[in-house]
Amino acid sequence: MSSSAAVSGATTVRSTRLTEANLIAGILVAFLVWMPLQTPVAILAYQYLHVSVRIAQAILLTKDVWAAALFLVLLVRHRRQIRFFWFDWFALAYCLLVAAYSIGPALLGSGLPASAVIASARELLVPVELYGLGRLAGYAGVSVAGIVNAFLVIAATAAVFTVAAFVIEPAAFWQTTYNLLGFIREVQGISDATTLAGVSIQVDYGGLGTVVRAVGPFTHPVGTGVYFAMPFTLALCAVWLGGVRRKAALAVAIAGLVLFALAVMTPVSRGTWVGLLGAIVVGGAVLHRFRLAAVTVVVFVACLALLSPFKYAVWSGLGGIDHSANDHASAIQNGVSQIISNPLGASVGQGDQYGHQLAQSSGVETNNVGENMYLSTYASVGPLGLLAFVVWLAAVLVEVFGRARRSLPKWIGVGVGIGFLAEVAAGMTASTLMRFTIAASMMLLVGLVVSVPGTELKRPNLAAIRHPRRWLQSRRSGAGAAWRPG
Repeated sequence: MSSSAAVSGATTVRSTRLTEANLIAGILVAFLVWMPLQTPVAILAYQYLHVSVRIAQAILLTKDVWAAALFLVLLVRHRRQIRFFWFDWFALAYCLLVAAYSIGPALLGSGLPASAVIASARELLVPVELYGLGRLAGYAGVSVAGIVNAFLVIAATAAVFTVAAFVIEPAAFWQTTYNLLGFIREVQGISDATTLAGVSIQVDYGGLGTVVRAVGPFTHPVGTGVYFAMPFTLALCAVWLGGVRRKAALAVAIAGLVLFALAVMTPVSRGTWVGLLGAIVVGGAVLHRFRLAAVTVVVFVACLALLSPFKYAVWSGLGGIDHSANDHASAIQNGVSQIISNPLGASVGQGDQYGHQLAQSSGVETNNVGENMYLSTYASVGPLGLLAFVVWLAAVLVEVFGRARRSLPKWIGVGVGIGFLAEVAAGMTASTLMRFTIAASMMLLVGLVVSVPGTELKRPNLAAIRHPRRWLQSRRSGAGAAWRPG
């Protein structure tokens, strides 16, 4: 009797866990769908249904409430299961410093409007919150592979729209039919969004040519490129690891790779391109696909250097005649100057575009240190905050690459890892991890991958660095994985 009761109880527990996993997975997939949908929905409601600015802003805030509510529910439900990695303490320290640099200066009379401080703090906390949400969803038992596959389908749909709009729609589409300019200016509160050039959609590359960059379902070309970086790396790893026996799956992966490559190229975001090139090299090394990585780099670079309009961005940047590149350099110099003037950091609201814009709209002057995620973080939360943030990012990368997760397909683990690496690197030219709509999906997947149990961290084999010739010879003979210098 007691035995059957125990069996019945175990069955009930498994059934409850499965129900929760399916429910949370459904909510996460709907959340991923909403990321590329929210801006078009808000724009169309504002322009064609004539809803008020506040209602349009409420539509944009839906994602914030959605993520925060789900985070809190999972945190309470799985609080006893939570396992902190050592690097999670750095993420927590970073969050506490964001709070301190938000509240402290306000109490001391910084004069910044609350809206500017709250918006800036929200941006700074995005990567940690969504990473944490992924970790908590892992405790709920969701299928990581299922979420990743759903994300790729969603991203592919967004990529089709992005590339098609780039090819078909004229510049006037973004000013009239879709009226992205009016939305950015009136709903998002960026007062200088009066021309396509003013919001970086239309760019003159030093006389070589003028390009209307792809923006897709988002509001900025750089963000568009960032969003498609991880789908590109996932498709790339799927192709590299695809077997000839599964021809249909390989064909789908190749089609996805071409689509995502176009979606990454058409926004003409050089920072994302450079980050992806580095990620391709790292992915080739991790998967031991050196020749494939070399071919991929050559093809990618050739497309950018030889095809219009991408070549305009490449050659104007190399020739020093590109206003955009020069503006980036000036912005970074300004950021460095601000940090030298405030070596302990200024405050939250002083180091990013949205805080700057919201403060300006209230008549308060601030220092916009954009164009570099790390300088912006330093200006916002000081050297300790930047240190905690960078250590956390580096440790998460080591965690993703350093453990073998046998329950997870290898193309997913490595694809998510190198996609994350690409955006960490691209953060040198933009706040890639701190724009909710574009970074949420990526950080959620990173948290999900980290939640999957893995083997002990691999010890790095430095033989390739110390004795490169002998290491290469051992690789060719098939003993490279085990060989270490004596």
